[in-house]
Amino acid sequence: WGNGIKIFDHNSFKLLYSGLTDHPVIKTDRVYSIVKDKHGIFWLGTVNGGVFSLNLKTGKESLKHFEVFSTLVSEPGSKADVRQIVIGSESNTLFILKQDYGLVKAITDGNGTIIETKDEVIDIELMEVLNFSFLKCVHIDKKNNFYIGTDNGILYRESGENTFKNILPNENILAQSII
Repeated sequence: WGNGIKIFDHNSFKLLYSGLTDHPVIKTDRVYSIVKDKHGIFWLGTVNGGVFSLNLKTGKESLKHFEVFSTLVSEPGSKADVRQIVIGSESNTLFILKQDYGLVKAITDGNGTIIETKDEVIDIELMEVLNFSFLKCVHIDKKNNFYIGTDNGILYRESGENTFKNILPNENILAQSII
């Protein structure tokens, strides 16, 4: 904590950016996810501070903050623990995975602003029956199917469907979708 944000080129490992060492949220929080969209905007997911966009295209650091709230009924209005951000297949779309059973679809304007959000439905009863305590990671495959890793298994939603289901170890759906 407290060392700001550093961004490296993934081929040369050249330092592209170093900053935000004095930002009040960044210096005291953990960043779990960083992605770069097709417009060159970096999106950062934090444990307590929500989501940030970092625009370095103008040559001047431009940081915007967006709060993300918990979907747990027991903790209404509390800030969510953002575990991962992935780029959606639709134009200007992000999916924000919250540890507390939440997946948020966010529409951006291409300049680092979230203009609309929608909670994706994950059946909390399914999560409780399967004894999943937290969501850990998300993947969208080339067919636009969703996979969500949890403490005790994987949830799967086929492209075009509205509900997630559990992938049991003997099912071959995971192998079929990745190929």
